[in-house]
Amino acid sequence: MANGLTDARGHNNAAMAYMLAAVLFYSFIPLVIAGSNGVESPFLFNAVWRCGVVVGCFLTLFAFYWRLLLNRNVLRVAAQHTVGWAIFWATIGNFDYALFAWSTRFVDISISTVLFETWPIAFILLTAWLLREENAYRKNILSILPFLLWAFVGFVFIIVSQTGNWGFFDNVSLTDIAQGILLALLAALAASLGAFPFVWGRNLVRKLPDKITNDADIASLNFFGTILGFGISSFFVAGLNTGIGFSAGEVPSFDILSVGVAGGLLFHAPASILLRKSNLATNNLGINSLGYAIPIFSLIWLAIFSEIRVERVDYLIIGASAIVIANLLINFEAEIRWGFKALILALGASGVFVHLRDDIFELLGVDKWHWTTGGYFEALALSATVFTLLLAFRVARLISRTGDEENRTFDVFRKLDLLAQRGVIDGNIRDCILRIDAPKDQNDLENAYGEARNYIAAARANVNDIKDIDLQLLTEAEANLDALVRSKQQDITPGEMFALFIFAGITVSLTLLSRPPDAEGWNRLLVDIFAILISAVIIFLVVNVWDLRRERDESKLELRLKSQDYMIQFSDTKRRSFDQWLSIVVGTLIVLVYAGLLSHKWVGWFPWLG
Repeated sequence: MANGLTDARGHNNAAMAYMLAAVLFYSFIPLVIAGSNGVESPFLFNAVWRCGVVVGCFLTLFAFYWRLLLNRNVLRVAAQHTVGWAIFWATIGNFDYALFAWSTRFVDISISTVLFETWPIAFILLTAWLLREENAYRKNILSILPFLLWAFVGFVFIIVSQTGNWGFFDNVSLTDIAQGILLALLAALAASLGAFPFVWGRNLVRKLPDKITNDADIASLNFFGTILGFGISSFFVAGLNTGIGFSAGEVPSFDILSVGVAGGLLFHAPASILLRKSNLATNNLGINSLGYAIPIFSLIWLAIFSEIRVERVDYLIIGASAIVIANLLINFEAEIRWGFKALILALGASGVFVHLRDDIFELLGVDKWHWTTGGYFEALALSATVFTLLLAFRVARLISRTGDEENRTFDVFRKLDLLAQRGVIDGNIRDCILRIDAPKDQNDLENAYGEARNYIAAARANVNDIKDIDLQLLTEAEANLDALVRSKQQDITPGEMFALFIFAGITVSLTLLSRPPDAEGWNRLLVDIFAILISAVIIFLVVNVWDLRRERDESKLELRLKSQDYMIQFSDTKRRSFDQWLSIVVGTLIVLVYAGLLSHKWVGWFPWLG
């Protein structure tokens, strides 16, 4: 068991190393495209780009798999599968950099970069669906919906960052922006089709003769097949893009030919190979979420070595951080609790509002809401104190009840389980207790309790045959069972939650919509950061009550099928710890982003923000 865990950790560490290297290579690609003049001839540029990718793929295969690459049986099977739906969709996907380069004709390359780098969302979902028989990776759409909405907000900010105007666009600008955004998103969708070479590679391996696969490492064979499929589809798309480019009147240039081939060979080929190596080294498709560091590094390289033409850099930062953070959480999270999701989203939303508070009031045509008299912090403290008292009462009672129910569950179950083993009571009562432990609803709780009472009554009917010690155990279990079920019937009181919401709303409203008089400079900066933090924490605390309620309903016991034994249900402490630390890290990054923006706004630290 220990060796298995060690191997799994080793594979995950290797996968992370491969992915981080892929991220580094990918991050330089927008800079290469910016210096290639590929925007003038996007399809010819993609054609020579793919030629570089083909060379990189086959050099890798010759270096590590030359025996397989020159094996007639392998070549025969590969040739039979070059025409098929997997290669077709992989070829379509390789139009991605033609569309990306084309989009930079209409919008700044920084905007195209951020929009294009959303491709891991569809890539992960598509890979999970294509490999659904081999990978149990699943996503709950309701779980990721808040982050998708937050990413959409980021898209809006990125769009507006190019003009710096929320009000009106002239027709030409609107058309250009729409075309650029559409092309960038189509490029992202095309890039996600890079999942199909995985399918082609696996199908190739399954068709290989047994004499090749019997003594070979299947993972290594899958990697060979995946890279071969990617190289073949890149070769096909190079020819297609050449034809489209010349048909559209595109003219090749030295910059396009030289930079295109070099970029495909030195950056895209290694990045794609490392990406696929990473995915084949682990079953955790969430490893692809590391790809959301790509736009961050890409923007850094563009800012240092090129020129980013954006009217409102702060809007671009807000939008990029929203998209990166949302997609990071979409792909990394497994069961991050709603409280942590609420904290992250509240930090982002309150940060946006506080940073743009004056602009929002001006846009709405209302006066800025200043606290015109003294006592701002006293009023805020009073509201926060009442909220804290209500929350503490609710949480303390919920935690106390949860702990009591756990103890009673273990006590009832162990006593009845012992009686079942001695033949005093029907063994099916164990399943009743498991249902009472984690009922689906109140009806299920009532039915399970009724069945358990029937088993107890049947046991008592044979009271003359029961030993005194067993009768005592049965009586104690029955009493605790009644108390347990009674406690399970108690739920969150709507009145308490209503009062909690009222004072949470008052506190958040006071914090976000008002500020103390004469707050400028450093004082204004500290007040604004305080507003972001306190409003986000209050929202987190309110939502966390539901997390505690859900935790109360989680199973405490489980049946080990092989041994027919019951044991305590162990929670995934590593997963929970990871969720919490991920939330803390992401939350800290959000706070730092808005602290930087507000520092420039009130203290003037970053002149390049405009």
